Amino acid sequence: MTLPAEPIRVLVADDTATVRLVLRRTLESSKAFEVVGEAVDGAEAVAMAANLQPDMVLLDLSMPILGGMEAIPRIRRCAPSAQVVILSGYDSDKAGPEAVAVGAAAFLEKQQRPDDLLASLLQTWTSSQPAPPECFRQAFQSAPLPMAMVGLDDRVRYANPALCRLTGYGPDELCLLILADLVHPDDRAVVAGARRSVAGRLVPASTVDARLVRPDGRTVSASISCSTTDDAVDGRWLVVQLVDVTEQRERERELARSNAELSSFAFLAAHELKSPLQTLSGFAGLLAQVYGPVLEPQAQEFVGWIADGATRMDALIEGLLAYCSVEAHDALHAPVSLDDVATEALRQLNSQVAERNAVVCVDPLPRVTGDKVQMGELLQNLLVNALKFVPDGRQPEVHLSAERGADCWTVTVADNGIGVDDAAGERIFAMFERLHPRERFEGTGIGLSICKRIVERRGGTIWVEPNSGGGSRFRFTLPDVVSPATSMPAA
Repeated sequence: MTLPAEPIRVLVADDTATVRLVLRRTLESSKAFEVVGEAVDGAEAVAMAANLQPDMVLLDLSMPILGGMEAIPRIRRCAPSAQVVILSGYDSDKAGPEAVAVGAAAFLEKQQRPDDLLASLLQTWTSSQPAPPECFRQAFQSAPLPMAMVGLDDRVRYANPALCRLTGYGPDELCLLILADLVHPDDRAVVAGARRSVAGRLVPASTVDARLVRPDGRTVSASISCSTTDDAVDGRWLVVQLVDVTEQRERERELARSNAELSSFAFLAAHELKSPLQTLSGFAGLLAQVYGPVLEPQAQEFVGWIADGATRMDALIEGLLAYCSVEAHDALHAPVSLDDVATEALRQLNSQVAERNAVVCVDPLPRVTGDKVQMGELLQNLLVNALKFVPDGRQPEVHLSAERGADCWTVTVADNGIGVDDAAGERIFAMFERLHPRERFEGTGIGLSICKRIVERRGGTIWVEPNSGGGSRFRFTLPDVVSPATSMPAA
């Protein structure tokens, strides 16, 4: 079924006011037609056709002054692009051939249900429109993905069988709808925004997720992609492809629920371990303090191992609690000044910076969207790593900077440390992952996992790459909060 990008402009000519009213309501309720005028006789129909140049004229046969049969050739002369459709109560077997012979496109009987009348009019219209190339038609009809051609007014022009199966509508029904009719009311603004971006040539294509509502009321989750056609008239048509992602979204929701339960369990378990661990650590300290002098050297060593193990376990539990706290709190999306966050992080690390005689250079940093506390934890973890993984005897040099991308900021923490092998670039962000012996570099192997989780919850990514002067560059992206002209403070 084919529809134009704009509504089919119709002139209705009938000498009965009630018939004209019913036709207007029927046509305009379909959203496929627009009644541009009403004539009460054949002579007025000819004059209005010449003036309005409609796409279609619905003409009654029996009218005063000038009958429909006499009006047909005159309308064809003064409005050559208009289709003249006779809509009459006369027997089509007798009057139909005569009407077609003088220029009518079709002869339809008035005694039809509104839906049947609309379907007949649409069929009459589409039969006169240029057919798409055969190769395109075959590819479109046999495509496994649901597809539609949509006009700039959101009206469906073509719908393939796969789209009918997905939406539950027949092809003729879809061509009486606009794209928004298929979409859940809460998701229509998102789909309309994507369609406008493509139609206005702001982007070549756009993909959004939305829910479709079938006639039976069932909701289907779909990924909807919009792009322009290359050979459409005036570039006015859009190709819409849909993918049913209902099962995928359900799996994602189930995974999110499972992860939330696991995170909650880990948080509670870690919290409950703190009490017996404090008892173990406390009594080990008392044992060393009270009985240490009388213990044999080997027993003193055993007590030291117990205390050291309790200290490491406490650090692991604190790290696990910190990781779980990222999940436990809702991700805030508020404007955050990374300049302020970096200043506070360096204040807390002041003793470590002074102890290593480190040189820390901080470029002007932007405002981003995030959570100030977690942004502080993110920068502090990366700065601690930048200071820690520099060999003894080498002055640490740390450079914190940012650069703007299309719709986000990329923040970089560069150091002159020992670097990270390419093969370990992904592994170092895993939980409890350590690349070096504890005796060489202290740590729990959780800090970078926390960084990764904080960044990913904001829709960003984090990675590590070699620094040109030696060492590493830890980089992550965060969404922008204001325009480029105002988001970066003056240097």
